[in-house]
Amino acid sequence: MHDHPISHEGHALTRHLEVVPEFEDDLDRPAWWHKEQWIWARTDWSKIRKPMTEETRRRAYAREGIPYPGDEQSAPEQPAAAIAPPQPPKPKVAAPKAYTYLIAADGTHLVKIGIAKDPIRRLKELQTGQPMELHLLWSVAENYENDLHVHFAAYRVRGEWFDLTPLGDPIDAVKAAVGEIEVSRS
Repeated sequence: MHDHPISHEGHALTRHLEVVPEFEDDLDRPAWWHKEQWIWARTDWSKIRKPMTEETRRRAYAREGIPYPGDEQSAPEQPAAAIAPPQPPKPKVAAPKAYTYLIAADGTHLVKIGIAKDPIRRLKELQTGQPMELHLLWSVAENYENDLHVHFAAYRVRGEWFDLTPLGDPIDAVKAAVGEIEVSRS
């Protein structure tokens, strides 16, 4: 018997760990694997998996855009005159590829001039690594980032962060610079 004072016979743990002989093999598998194989082989899946109803099947066909079998004949034929002529495709309004943005950090005079497809999302990404609160001051649907970095190179603190306080309001300074860049591009 066992040296342990509590009897383990019939205990759920020992039943769970016993190897089921018909699944025993020469591979070094844990005992629970054999038990799961035994349970899996004896499960009556017809009682667990519900058969697909006709309504569910029809929805699946409709979702895939496939006519349901048997409905092709019952659908009334549309006269050729009743079918509307194809409409020309509507012109798609292209979303801007990039926004140039200006972000400020609370408690400092620093602003970041950057570019992103979604400035609000970029603000949230930047906020993750910053101890101070960041605010989106301004954005425009065009790529002016490199031109603005060159324009404000004398005010660069580090990377894309600038101290534009000597120029007054940073938003006004950036807007004026964008106006100059627009004139030089045309």
